[in-house]
Amino acid sequence: MSRARKRTSPLSGALGRFKPAARDAGAAESPWASPAVEAQPGPGAEAEAEGGRDGSDPSAQVPEPRAERTSRRRLRPGTPARGLPRRRRPGSGAQRTGASGAGALTQGALGKVVDVATVVAGNRYGVAALILVAVSALYGAAALTRPGEPSELRGASVPVEAALVACPAAEQAARLSLVSGGEGEGTASVTALDGKAVAEVPAASALFTGEVKRGTALAVRADGGVAAGLEAAQTVVGKRGISSVPCTAPATEHWFVTPGPGAGGLELHVTNVDDVPATIDLDAVSDDGSLDTTDGKALDVPAHGTRVIKIGETLDGLGMIASDVRVLTLRVTATSGRVAAAVRADAGSKGADWATATAEPATRVIVPGVPGGGGRRTLYVGVPGGQDAQVKIRALTADGAFAPEGQDVLDVPARTVIPLDLEAALGGRPAAIELTSTRRIVAGFAAIGADLALGGAGTPLDGGTSALGAAPAPARGTGAQKAREAASLVLTAPGKAATVRVVPLTDSGAGTATEVEIPAGRTVEIPLDAPAVRVIPLPGSGPVYGTRIITTRTGQREQVATIRTLAAAPLTVTLPPVSDSLTSVVP
Repeated sequence: MSRARKRTSPLSGALGRFKPAARDAGAAESPWASPAVEAQPGPGAEAEAEGGRDGSDPSAQVPEPRAERTSRRRLRPGTPARGLPRRRRPGSGAQRTGASGAGALTQGALGKVVDVATVVAGNRYGVAALILVAVSALYGAAALTRPGEPSELRGASVPVEAALVACPAAEQAARLSLVSGGEGEGTASVTALDGKAVAEVPAASALFTGEVKRGTALAVRADGGVAAGLEAAQTVVGKRGISSVPCTAPATEHWFVTPGPGAGGLELHVTNVDDVPATIDLDAVSDDGSLDTTDGKALDVPAHGTRVIKIGETLDGLGMIASDVRVLTLRVTATSGRVAAAVRADAGSKGADWATATAEPATRVIVPGVPGGGGRRTLYVGVPGGQDAQVKIRALTADGAFAPEGQDVLDVPARTVIPLDLEAALGGRPAAIELTSTRRIVAGFAAIGADLALGGAGTPLDGGTSALGAAPAPARGTGAQKAREAASLVLTAPGKAATVRVVPLTDSGAGTATEVEIPAGRTVEIPLDAPAVRVIPLPGSGPVYGTRIITTRTGQREQVATIRTLAAAPLTVTLPPVSDSLTSVVP
């Protein structure tokens, strides 16, 4: 008997634990119920049965089976009970239709993998082990495919290959000067806005000068080697003095600080050199405060066209609210397209001049090239924003930097521009004015004598730029009234010392360059003999600001005729840094 108990099959015990619970006879059998498992007699079953037949007590021979437990785990159809071999479905493995040879072996191996995964999934430690293996594989793949340390990326510097500037229509016949700082082959053209050729520009010329008819707005285009460092300007010599205006690139915003219509006539010239129309808005503040008006809004500028707006005389020019303004800060904003803009101020018997566009509002502003000599020197400081500003003033001359006595701090109300006389502080010396403000400001100046000359805040001439100098006009007049014009370059280094290379330019090419040192915080004035010059700051120099000044001399009397703030004309453009490939790790 005991031997029969020892030979009891362990499978029969497992079957006893998974014996399905009895169902009601009348209950419908669920299609999702697990199939009934029928126990097969084990090797010791016969002996136990015989023991029962020969009169022995079966209860003494066969131990009481454990109470049956109904498993709470619901088995999906076809899912084997834990501990039982997986039942093969019909048509699975190699028996499936079309599965034979290597395909049958692959499907059979896959079935074994699924069997192992099923058994492991039933063990919580097995699941944890699988997760650990998966995470380790992921991190291993990431470590093997990790990109190397990124190299330092630097943008490339390439020459400018295309340039476009627009010149406003002059009030009378003007002299056009054009220079290029590039090298190599290229072309340049000067055309009217309708595309009609106005002048032919020799490809190999470093300096081109030509006459332009009155009232003709121009477009100057260059490509190839000629485009780098392209500069153009118009100069007018007439009975009312000399005036000059730079040709500027189209943009979406321009700022001007000038005498207002109350001091004489004021015209805004807006030029559109593109193929699509442009729309502009005008905003202004004056010495009496902000000019709040709906006039001067949504003004159309046709494609390849120009528009002259008389400030303070028409509704387009801000209306009558601006008619008596003595000092004006004017902002031109292109709400669609882009335009080039210039302002011409007419002081009546005191002459006329074009206002150079000033630098955009900032808390630190440099106004270079306030000329020396006699006459009035008036600084204009404007606050376009809605908060008052306190402005510190410092003058930079050839003798050094100083704060004007009694004028070292200037309080400027919000949305206001105010004038400040400088002739007493400067004492006839050429200078630059450094303004440091608690709020963003704009600035400019006027030199008033026998002629009117206007200047504005500048931008630094960084490395890789050039600037057009002056083209002295021929002598005019006769006898004792004969007047001669001269030109000079006024350069300032407001921060650290700087060294620049000044290259004279003529119709035949570039002349011998001269290096000029500018001490820190000082201003130097350089006489010009050539029709034009190129100014190039040398590497390691601090920021340099400058102007070109043309003066007239009649007998012993010298007067400032016109001023032009130098602006950078790029020789090169820096491309953004890029990588040669993209590297990524995707789990």
